Amino acid sequence: MKSNTKDIWIYIGIFAGAAFISIVYGYLMHTFGTFGGDSKYYVGQAQRILSDGLGFYMDHISTPYYWGYPTFLALCIAVVGENWMAVAFVQVFLSALSMIFLYHIVYEIIDNFALSILLTLFYKLILDTSMWDGRILSDSLGMTLECMTLYFFYMAMQNRKKKDYIWFSVFALLFFTTRTNSISLIIILVIAALVKIPGKAKWIVCGAAAVIILAGLIVAGGNGYYGVGTQMGKFVNYFRQGEIVHGRPEYDYLIPEGHIGTPLFILDILLMVLLKAKYYWSIYFNGYSTVHIALCIVTILPIFLLTLFSAVCIIRDKQKQLYPFVVGIVSYSFFQICTEVDFDQRYRAPIFLLCIICSAYGTKKIYLWMRQRIQRKG
Repeated sequence: MKSNTKDIWIYIGIFAGAAFISIVYGYLMHTFGTFGGDSKYYVGQAQRILSDGLGFYMDHISTPYYWGYPTFLALCIAVVGENWMAVAFVQVFLSALSMIFLYHIVYEIIDNFALSILLTLFYKLILDTSMWDGRILSDSLGMTLECMTLYFFYMAMQNRKKKDYIWFSVFALLFFTTRTNSISLIIILVIAALVKIPGKAKWIVCGAAAVIILAGLIVAGGNGYYGVGTQMGKFVNYFRQGEIVHGRPEYDYLIPEGHIGTPLFILDILLMVLLKAKYYWSIYFNGYSTVHIALCIVTILPIFLLTLFSAVCIIRDKQKQLYPFVVGIVSYSFFQICTEVDFDQRYRAPIFLLCIICSAYGTKKIYLWMRQRIQRKG
């Protein structure tokens, strides 16, 4: 990433703008340094890391996808103590810093620095991505690592440099240890990398893939609550019980008596998948404050429409370097729909990073079309 004086000022502007948006949202939503549903669990794990060291990881060898955030918290606690406001600011700093890397992906696609800056900062304007920066939850760190993973993946696909593949592998593994549902996106990215990777660097991605597979096998063999077998059994029970939105019985699907264990239950499962897909997104627009709903309408709906337009253009124009991002949106959504749909919007937030990257191509198409129209009239 070569930089000149102009680039440095752009980076400072993006960092400052992203941090400002997160801080304002955190202040308005009263989320700075606050705890959520899993916060006490993360803090407890971080305290165990500080007291037990490697013993913690050996005790949780079957759940490596839960190591990331507790380790991050342990490092923060070691430096600033249990000052959750300070931890929140660290998360804001890292998230804002990652926006510089998002800007580079977007700029590579649009080739217009002004539009790239606007689209990058628009990502932070989506309330349901920025509001997590202040909470003591894994979401902010997860989306930061997701951004870094996508950046080095895209650079590796563009430049075919060994160092980019190495960094892609490192951040993909860190992403995996922070967010459990990252695995569907990581698989898509690794497959895409393996298809186009040059011979001299193939061993790097193959090594990373082997580590992920090995981690998966270790996890699958785990018998604890967070082991894959236990979790899959829980998700299967959701369908058997007709649960559509976790913890919200008002959305449950009433399974007709006698359908379970018969071919008719397959149709019930398909209907439940469709309902879960519906609520996966529509819940954004109900059940919250008027301000929250309004912010979702003016940010999420435009990104949805622009992403759809961009995906059509990407496929029509055969922009194969962007295919993994389009497939990633589908795979991430499908994975969550088939496992657990939660009323909490945090489980949908990571998709917006993929939407912004895809939207860059549609933004470029619209910009070129408008410029051509202006030139014709001139």
